[in-house]
Amino acid sequence: MTRTGEVNTALVFEPKKRHICCYKTPYMPFELCVRTVALDNRIESDGELVLEYVIEIRGATAEHNKLFMKIFEA
Repeated sequence: MTRTGEVNTALVFEPKKRHICCYKTPYMPFELCVRTVALDNRIESDGELVLEYVIEIRGATAEHNKLFMKIFEA
């Protein structure tokens, strides 16, 4: 997932793996770790994405996130 604007980052989600990413803010950049708990990508078949991940800063859990996305035809 790529975020651009005042804050820039590129987060990598890979099931059961941890990835170190750089989070660039106007004040200073810092490293964080993304640990993907679960990933179910059915966007092409059902239009759904289920993602559960944990953000760690210096080895400590900072956030636990769950995302469910459903794409509908217009």
